[in-house]
Amino acid sequence: ESSLSGSLLGLFRCFEGTGRPKREYLLRADSKHVTGLIRRHTKECGVRLEFLLRFAEALPVDWSSQDVLENAILPETQKYRCRYADVVSDQDSYVGTSTHYVTHNLQAPFHELVTCIRRRFCDADGELHASAASVYLWIDIFAVNYHVHGPKLEYGAELTEVLASVEATLLVLDGRCRVLNRLLSLFELWSTIHLAKESKAKKPKLELLPFCAHPSFIRNEWLRLDVRTSLALRDFDTNMVLHKLMCKGVLRVNRSIRHAIADAAYTAAVDAISLRT
Repeated sequence: ESSLSGSLLGLFRCFEGTGRPKREYLLRADSKHVTGLIRRHTKECGVRLEFLLRFAEALPVDWSSQDVLENAILPETQKYRCRYADVVSDQDSYVGTSTHYVTHNLQAPFHELVTCIRRRFCDADGELHASAASVYLWIDIFAVNYHVHGPKLEYGAELTEVLASVEATLLVLDGRCRVLNRLLSLFELWSTIHLAKESKAKKPKLELLPFCAHPSFIRNEWLRLDVRTSLALRDFDTNMVLHKLMCKGVLRVNRSIRHAIADAAYTAAVDAISLRT
């Protein structure tokens, strides 16, 4: 297990930004889109990988994703009370139909999230694959309207459509793997697994990005994984999500998620070895 973890962690390579540009050039100059004249489906709120990398360059390295939400996303969407994807510039097609769904810990460092995603689409030399230009990432802080209180779209039919349409769900493990102790994250993983079975997918749709995770926490949080004791940041997470999971059978849900993560870890280890050879 230590050799497996070592292989996974060996992929880690920090994303090095090129200065601290301002974010304004990434935003729309007009406001027509955000005033409701154009309707965009949730699955069309994916942000291009290039946009994510450039967006991250303008942020402090010690910010968590929650900090990004509170100090960048909400202030810049307050005027129209909309999603960040609605105010992103049309330049270079920065927003489009999602190809990958990202499950992550909102309290984890944002630059770790960016690092893990970048590594997923890099070769052994750390260069982005040519195919990365067509990658659009569904990340909650960009795709969800956080100005709306109460249950949001990610719990309803639109979440199902997004998860069913993407190529894969990327599970980003933070340093202490706390993402595995978040109720909403487990719901997203279960939904990915369930939809893949229903569609009879030829290969698993869950991918593990463990590049910033500590080996001991991977094992410990995996063993402790349980939807009944997971954390919910909002009351309606518990009321809606836990009810849906409990109806499927707690032991069945826990077992399915653990097995899927183990399979994804094996695939990640094989990919790591292939990159080195």
